Amino acid sequence: MAISKREYAELLNELVCDQCDHEYCLLKELLLSMHPSERMLMQMKCIEKFKFEKSKEEDHDIGWSDAATRWVTEGHAKKFAILFNEEKKIRSLYNEIMET
Repeated sequence: MAISKREYAELLNELVCDQCDHEYCLLKELLLSMHPSERMLMQMKCIEKFKFEKSKEEDHDIGWSDAATRWVTEGHAKKFAILFNEEKKIRSLYNEIMET
């Protein structure tokens, strides 16, 4: 089901601009015009959170490529496919993936 432009903007605020206090955001504007799927954006945010946690655990930046590879090989991508729902907030979805 397609979401409205307002709902999509709210999703971007949650995923991209959660730490941004600027009224205008170039990244958000680009994403609004390109309109990539909500599913893809949410999975990218999950991988970003995963990358941050693993980098912190290992005391160095593991990089996007390694994080994405581990996301798949450790079974998180499969869990994402099962648990993904447009209604879920990113924090609860990510926590659910990591807990199961």
